[in-house]
Amino acid sequence: MKISINTDRVMRAYNQNVTEVKHSSNSNSKSDKIELSTQSKEISKYIEKAKDCEIKNERVDEVKNLLEKGNYNVDSETLAKSIMECLKEGKKYDY
Repeated sequence: MKISINTDRVMRAYNQNVTEVKHSSNSNSKSDKIELSTQSKEISKYIEKAKDCEIKNERVDEVKNLLEKGNYNVDSETLAKSIMECLKEGKKYDY
């Protein structure tokens, strides 16, 4: 199972639009304005924190083997809540 979090494309588009808005506001012309919601800004912070997490290959291999054998079951809702709480609190878990 591969989980991929790639926000680079979204952030580049956002930054490009912010730059364009700044340039066009200097020329006194009307333009569209993009604002990220508070929730999306918060999620972006959590994604950046997740990029800094240390991954232990031994544990990854162990989980892969269990998945291949069909012996690894996860409640996805519980997992998602746990990840968000971990990121909100800035905790580092030793997997």
